[in-house]
Amino acid sequence: MKKFTVILLIALLCLSIFCGCNANDVSISNGGFEEFDTESQSPTNWQFAYTSENASTSLAVSDAENKEGSDQYIEELGKKQLMVKVLSTDGYAYAYQTIKVKSDKIYKLEGYMFLTSNITSSKSKFIGARIGFVEDNTFLSVHETSSTSWKKYTVYFRSKELKTLTLCAGIGAEGYESKGGTAYFDNISVTLADTSAMTEEEIASVVDIKDSSKLGNSTTKSNWNLILIFLSVVLLLFICYVLIKFTLKFNDKTIDVFENNKIKKFFLSDAMILCYLLLTAFIVRILTSAFYIGNIAEINSLSKLASKLAENGPLYFYYKDAFEFGNISPLYAYVLWAIGGIAKATGLEYGSIGISVLLKLPSILFDLATVSLIYRLALRFKNKYAAASFALIYALLPTFIFNSTVWGGMESITAYFLALTLVFILDKKYLGIVCSSLLGMLFDARFILVIPVVLFYLVFIMIKNKKQRALIPIYLVISLIVFYLANLPFSYYAIVDEQKYLYVYKIYESLINANKLFVKDAFNIYAMFAQNNVNFSVFANILTYIIACLILIIIGVNYYKTRDRLNILLITSFMYIFLAVFGVRMTPAFILIGLLPLFIYVVITSNKKMFFIFSSFACMNFLNVSELLNISGYLSNNANASLISFPRLNAILITFSVFMVLLTVFYTFAVFELLFNKKHEKIQPMKEGLVQFGYTLALEFAEIFKIDSTKISAAKENNLKKKLQVKSKQSFNPFKWISDKIGSIKENSKNKSSVSSGNSTENANIGEAS
Repeated sequence: MKKFTVILLIALLCLSIFCGCNANDVSISNGGFEEFDTESQSPTNWQFAYTSENASTSLAVSDAENKEGSDQYIEELGKKQLMVKVLSTDGYAYAYQTIKVKSDKIYKLEGYMFLTSNITSSKSKFIGARIGFVEDNTFLSVHETSSTSWKKYTVYFRSKELKTLTLCAGIGAEGYESKGGTAYFDNISVTLADTSAMTEEEIASVVDIKDSSKLGNSTTKSNWNLILIFLSVVLLLFICYVLIKFTLKFNDKTIDVFENNKIKKFFLSDAMILCYLLLTAFIVRILTSAFYIGNIAEINSLSKLASKLAENGPLYFYYKDAFEFGNISPLYAYVLWAIGGIAKATGLEYGSIGISVLLKLPSILFDLATVSLIYRLALRFKNKYAAASFALIYALLPTFIFNSTVWGGMESITAYFLALTLVFILDKKYLGIVCSSLLGMLFDARFILVIPVVLFYLVFIMIKNKKQRALIPIYLVISLIVFYLANLPFSYYAIVDEQKYLYVYKIYESLINANKLFVKDAFNIYAMFAQNNVNFSVFANILTYIIACLILIIIGVNYYKTRDRLNILLITSFMYIFLAVFGVRMTPAFILIGLLPLFIYVVITSNKKMFFIFSSFACMNFLNVSELLNISGYLSNNANASLISFPRLNAILITFSVFMVLLTVFYTFAVFELLFNKKHEKIQPMKEGLVQFGYTLALEFAEIFKIDSTKISAAKENNLKKKLQVKSKQSFNPFKWISDKIGSIKENSKNKSSVSSGNSTENANIGEAS
C-alpha cells in the first residue's frame, strides 16, 4: 500500500508538471543579444550554423552599429546586437534556437535587421540576410539582399504540420549560400497573435510553414512507432526477466534431457549458443540501420571528418582545427582516418549508405564483443541457458541498438572498455587492467572518471602484494609511454612550432571542456529547471567535480574496509549514472557508459532490485533518444531531417527528467543498502506455474521423441535383416555356404572357451572380494 501511495504521488507530481507546461507559450531566450560569452563574444542560448570550410564567415556580438549619438542609434535596441559576416566566397552563417508552437495557431515574428552592404551570390537563387525559420525554404519570412538602415520587420505565420520550429537570424542557408555582406540583428521575438485585433491585410499575409524538407518532425505515424517500440522495450525486458528466472532452475539433469544425443549436444554447445547470439545481434543491428536513416547530422559530420583525415592526416587535426569536432578522441580519430581511407580507396561518396554503414560498423562490432563478454562472464556463475538469456538482453534491447545503429554514437565502445577494465579488476588481471584502461582513455576522454579507481586499486595491490611491486610500475610506465606516442602525431606541429611537449594534455583538456552547457537534451535535473542548452554556471561545474570526487572517495574507503572488488564494479557504474542525471555537460548517451557495468553486476549477482533499476534506466534512456529523433523527423524517415534540440520548456523533457531524478535517488538508496547491509535479493528460479507447466510438457515431448527414435531405429534394423535374408535365398552360392559354415563352427568354439575363462575370472574376483 505504501509503494502504491508513493507511485501515485509521483504520477500526480509529473502530471502537474506536464499540465503546467503550456504549449502556447513561446520562449525565446536572449532575443536582444545582451547576454554573451566575454571570451568568444558569442550570444548565449543561441546555437550556430556556418560553412566550416569557409574562413570568411563569422558570428559575434557587436555594438558598432548602434552607438549612442550616431544617426543609426535606436534606444530600445540596447547596447549589443548580433553581427553576421559572410564575405569573400559563397557561404552561410546564422544563429538559431528551437521554439515550440501550436498547430494552426497564428504567431507574430518581430525583429530588427540592418545590412551595411549588398549581398550577392554565384547561385541563381539565394536568401541574403533573413529573420525566419530553417523550415521555411520558400523564403516567405523576412529577407533582404540590399543595404538598409535599421528597420523593424514583422511577419505573421502559422505552422500547419510542425510542432517545433527553428528560429534563425543570419545570412544564407544550406544550399542557398550568399556572399559579400555584413548584417546586424536585434530584439527578435515570437508571440501568440491576437487574431481579434489583426487587420484583414495582416490576416491575408499569414505565412503557412508546412514544408519540412529542411527539418523533419514528428508525425502521427512516427509517434505511434515510438510508442510501439517503447512498449517492445518494456515487453522484451519482462520476457527476459521471466526467461532468466526460468533458466536459473536448470540443472545438469535438465540440460541432459535437452541434449540427449551428440547432434543436439553440438548444436546446443556453449560455442554454438554464442554464435547464435552474435548472429542475432548483428542481423538486428544491420536491419535497424537499414530501416532507420539515423542521425544524419552526426553521420555527415563524422563522414566529413573521416574524409578530412584521409586527405590531410592527423598532424593538424587538433593543432590547427581548434577542436571543431567536439569530443573526438585520438583513438577514435585513428578509426575515422582508416574509414576515410577505405572510403577513398573504394570510391564511397559523402552521404552514401556505404559510408554510413562503415561509420557505424565499429560500434556494431563492439556491441558483438559486449554480447560475447556478457555470455562468457555469465557462464562462470550460471548455466549456459541462463547466460544466453542475459546476453540476449544486450543483443536485442533497442536502448543499445539505437545508440550504435541509429544515433551513430560511440558510447558502446567506451562502455565496453569500462566493463572490460572492471572485469579484469574482478579477475585480478593487472596487465589487462592497464591495457583496457589505456585503450579506453585513448578512445574517449570521459573514461578519465575511472582512471583514479584504477590507479587506487593498482597502488593498493602494490602495497599488499610483494610479487606485483616490480611489475605494476613497469606496466604503468609503459602505458604512459604508449599513451604519449599514440598522441604524438596529433601533437607533432605543436612540438615543432611552439615546443609544447605536453600538448597531449591540452588536447584532453579541450575535449573534456568542449561542452559548456548545463545539459544537452538529456533527462537531467537541470532540464527540470529549464536549463537545456544553457551555458552552465561556475558553481554547477564545481559541484559536478565535487560529486565525482566524493564518489571516488567512497570507492576507495569501501574497498579498503571490505576488499570487495564487486563493490568497485557497482559504485563505478553508480558514479557514471549519477553524474548523467545530476552533473553538467550531460548528453543522452552518457548514461549508457554506466548502464553496461550495472548490467554486468546484475549478471553476476542476479539481484532483482538492480535488474529493475537497470531496466528502468534503459527504458528512460531509450525514450529520451527516440523522442529526440522523433521530433527531428528521423523516426518518420525524412531523408532531409536535421537534429534539433528539446525546447527549454518541453513537457516531455521536464516530466521525464523528474522521473529520472526520482529513479536515481532510489538507485542511490539501493546501492548504499548493498554496500552496508549486504542485502543481495537474488532473482530466484520460478516455482510451479504456467511456465513450469510448459516446461513439463516440453520434457514429455522430448521423452516421446526419444521413444519414437528408438522404435524407428529398431524397425530399420529388422527391415535390413529381412532384405539380407531375401537376397541370400534368391542367390545360393555353395562355396560361400561352406565357408560360412566353417566360420560359424570356429566362432562357436571361441565363444565357449571365452565363456569358461570368464567364469573362472569372475569366481576369482568374487573370492577376492569376499
